[in-house]
This record gives sequence, structure tokens and C-alpha cells, in this order.
Amino acid sequence: VLSDSKKKAIYDQYGEYILKHGFPGKDGKDNCYRYSGNDLEIFEKFFGLDNPFFDLVESTGSQLEGSMFGSAYGGLHQKPAKAPADLTIICKCSLEELYMGAMKKIEFECDVFGLDGKSTKKSKGTHDIEIKPGYSKSTVLRFSEEGNCGYSYPKSDLLVSIEELPHAKYQRKGNDLIYVHKILLIDALCSIPFEIETLDHRKIFVPLAEVANPDTQTIIPGEGMPIFEEASLENLNIEQKRRFDCPI
Repeated sequence: VLSDSKKKAIYDQYGEYILKHGFPGKDGKDNCYRYSGNDLEIFEKFFGLDNPFFDLVESTGSQLEGSMFGSAYGGLHQKPAKAPADLTIICKCSLEELYMGAMKKIEFECDVFGLDGKSTKKSKGTHDIEIKPGYSKSTVLRFSEEGNCGYSYPKSDLLVSIEELPHAKYQRKGNDLIYVHKILLIDALCSIPFEIETLDHRKIFVPLAEVANPDTQTIIPGEGMPIFEEASLENLNIEQKRRFDCPI
């Protein structure tokens, strides 16, 4: 019909019914269009082959991207969908949590499928994370196929990066811990020992073998950060700072 200009004009002006049934003549008969051609020939003229579904599916039966009908009949030569990007989120941890370990529940937004099973939309999700002793800001946890959805692809991975929050008393340097302790001048001159509280709330007695000065450091072996996947602890470095504004 579309290749015949006269029939196309009738279709455009009067619609499909008049084209099919025609205008009744004086004899009462319809002057209508009747298709009597070969439908496979039409497909061969348009698509170069007589099977309209030839490239719709692979030999395995799965749909081809970029086929004649495209992705889910989306159109000719439609480009394949892109694989979904990995979902990266940040998990903030205190120094105590990185020292002793903890369980954290993180919240995030990810791409999930819509009702059509193809398009995606944003949705909120949660995930339980085990923080093991010794994790650091360089730790990245990977959870396979728990990230974003993407049509015709498996889910991407969920990546969790650790962010270490600052501590009021301790600083972390690699796997060593640095503790700055302020003491009175008279305590420094008399080498008076003192106590400090560790990250797991223990008390440590710190002796002074000499007169403390601003550059004095005391190293306590085995009281630093745990080394992940190793049964050992690094060192605790204690720096003594004298307070000259206090009376002797």
C-alpha cells in the first residue's frame, strides 16, 4: 500500500476501513483493496532476506543487541547497553573501631530495575560491613555483584572505602600509634611516671627513666595498631610535652 501513491493517498485521507472495503458503487459492490502479493518478498525488499526474525536471536536463542528489532524491539542498529559502573561508597570509622573491630551498617543509593525489567531507577539500600582490627584508610572492601543493575549485564560490584575519623588523643602513623602527653615541669624534672588509657580502655603505666624534655619519646612495644590478618601489634610512641605555664 505504501509503495503505491494512489492507495497511500486513500489511506491517508479516508483511513484503513475505506482502503479495505472501498466506496460502495452503484451496483452495491465494494471498490476495495485486496492484497494478493507475497509477504516474504516484501520483507526481502526491505531487509534483504525473507525471514524478518533472522537476526533477532542468536543460534543459542538469546536476543542479539543491535539486531533488526534492537534491544527488546527498540529499533534498527540500536547500540548495546553499557555495563553498569561499580558502586563506591565510604564507610567512616573511628580509631577505636579500627583498633578493636566493629560491625557497621551503611546506607547508599544504587540503580535497580524498573517494572519493565530494563530501565533503571534510584533506590536506597543498606549493607552490613564487618570492620576487622587493623583496617586502615587504604582498605577497600569489594562485594561481588552487589552494586548497580544494568540491562543484559550482571550487577556491578559494591566497593567500600574506609575513612578514618580523627581522634582526640591518638594519631595513627602506619600501624604505629602516637600519643601526646602534657606534663607539668616539676613532673618532667622529677621523672614522675604517669598512666594513659588505650583505645580498648585499658590503663598503661608509663615510666620515665630520665628528665623529660619536649623531644622525649617513650616507645611501648606491642601497644600500637593491630596488623590486619597478622597476630601482632605495632608500637605505641608517647611524646612528653612540658607545660611551663603551671607552678612548680
